[in-house]
Amino acid sequence: MGFYFDESGNLRLQEFERWPWLIHGFSTRSAGNLGASAGNPVTQMQENQRRFLQALGGKDMNLVTVRQIHSAVVRMAETSAGRAGDALLLRRPGVVVGVKTADCFPVLVVDPRLHAAAAIHAGWRGAAQRIVEKAVGEMRRAFHSEPADLWAAIGPGIQACCFEVGPEVLEEFQSQFAEAHEFCCAEAPNPALDLIPRQTMTGKPHALMRRLDSQRGRVDLAEAVRRQLRAAGVPRGHIYDSALCTMCDRERFYSHRREREQAGRMMAVIGIKRSKS
Repeated sequence: MGFYFDESGNLRLQEFERWPWLIHGFSTRSAGNLGASAGNPVTQMQENQRRFLQALGGKDMNLVTVRQIHSAVVRMAETSAGRAGDALLLRRPGVVVGVKTADCFPVLVVDPRLHAAAAIHAGWRGAAQRIVEKAVGEMRRAFHSEPADLWAAIGPGIQACCFEVGPEVLEEFQSQFAEAHEFCCAEAPNPALDLIPRQTMTGKPHALMRRLDSQRGRVDLAEAVRRQLRAAGVPRGHIYDSALCTMCDRERFYSHRREREQAGRMMAVIGIKRSKS
């Protein structure tokens, strides 16, 4: 049991397939660019999305996305097509919700008891603002979901092995999470490079000093997501992590950090079929 690549090259979770009314999947490069990045024409993007949904069994289902802004804004699918946000909640049959990624983590959540679902886009900014925890909280508020009933799948994203960050990212997590030291690792500064002179343009005879030990480090975003799911009440045994790194695996995944503006976009979707069984 666990994650596997299907015959179309898309990533799926076997545990989610126990519910025949649910469709889900994480695209890879095999599905093409599912976003408008890297000069991808809108018509090509839409065709790639149509083929992706068809491969998952979601033919003729209505795809709803949001304009992602790296926030903690959670939207309802019925009223939010095209609006700004980074998580979508769903309980209407015939609808699929999706988020686009190219290093950020896609998170899919399902409530099999109430036939409800959520798709979450968790980049470092959203994770620092607890978007995953907030999305689960909104499922409780909107649908009366019980966290103990929820199941979650964390798709491919940039893992700690490749996610080197600057001091501003470390400080953001350290200011928001008391346990940040458990998933954030700051590199020790090099005393030999602590200070160097920097010439000024003021004409003054003395040089200013510039720090070089910017306290760079690494963040385990996947662990931050897992912690938020557990903090929201999702049982540990209901959380599945693909542990796949978009930066490392260039053959399967797009990566904005690796490819910059030429990076395509993958999509993670979850939806409810029209006929429940």
